[in-house]
Amino acid sequence: MNQILSTENINNKNKGSKKSSGSKDIRSVTKFFAFGLLIFGIFLVINSSYAMLKNDGAKAKKDVGEPTIEIEEKGEDKLLIKVMHEDDVATLTYSWNNENPTTVKSIGKFYQKELDIPNGQNTLYVTATDVNGTVKKTEKDFELTLSTNIDVSIAGNNIKINLKGQDVIKEFTFAWDEEEPKKVDVNNTEYSMEIEAPLGRHTLVINTTDINGEKAEKTQEVVGTKQPTIQIKKGNNAFAISAHDEIGLDRIEITTLKDGKVTKIQADGKDLDYNFPLKQGDENLIEIVAYNENGVMSKKLRAKWPKK
Repeated sequence: MNQILSTENINNKNKGSKKSSGSKDIRSVTKFFAFGLLIFGIFLVINSSYAMLKNDGAKAKKDVGEPTIEIEEKGEDKLLIKVMHEDDVATLTYSWNNENPTTVKSIGKFYQKELDIPNGQNTLYVTATDVNGTVKKTEKDFELTLSTNIDVSIAGNNIKINLKGQDVIKEFTFAWDEEEPKKVDVNNTEYSMEIEAPLGRHTLVINTTDINGEKAEKTQEVVGTKQPTIQIKKGNNAFAISAHDEIGLDRIEITTLKDGKVTKIQADGKDLDYNFPLKQGDENLIEIVAYNENGVMSKKLRAKWPKK
């Protein structure tokens, strides 16, 4: 009898243990799913926040709009270009009558440039492009009637002045920076002369007077430079070429005269050394020219290395 009672007690204990184990398993599963739902909820919140920030950023970028271009007249023969933008402007391009465009890069959020208005009827074209690729274009017509048209251009390491008047030009003066003006008698409707430009960046001021007392003026910034220099020597089975410029070299160009092929070598600084290899069984007749940063060209040099 004691054995039967003892057996029943053991069975009752085992049943209680199984019930307790089942409850623990359910609680574990519940905790796992709750944790998973929490992680999923956090993911949804982060993803939604990122999408909102992205949309807000795209909206802000879109709301910047396009650059603003203003063209103001300053006096009778000058104008001022102004470019403004909330974002940085990558490039500004301007030209008269869509010819010989000038490009200025990385101008930021504000830039201005003063220009001379050419004589006669002309159209100024201006294009501004921001760092996002947004383009703004504008144009404006100008009509200027001066008694004398004044043109200034680079001629080697000199400056060439060309005058053309509606009537006879009596005289003109020119001056560098704040120096005393030099007078030149003309007594003709057209006149040209070359003057030597001082080294570096300077301002040239030209004033003309015709026989009726009508006056015209032009002010232009000029960068004076000498011509680049070139030396050629015989090296190790090659032409040893040395080029120099006081302002800075842009490139040298080597032309093989037999076939007309041009080899361009870019420079970085005031000096450039380059070995141009010889061709076997050829007379190796070449022509070399150098250009500085202002586009001034050196004298052309020819060299020959007769074949053996």
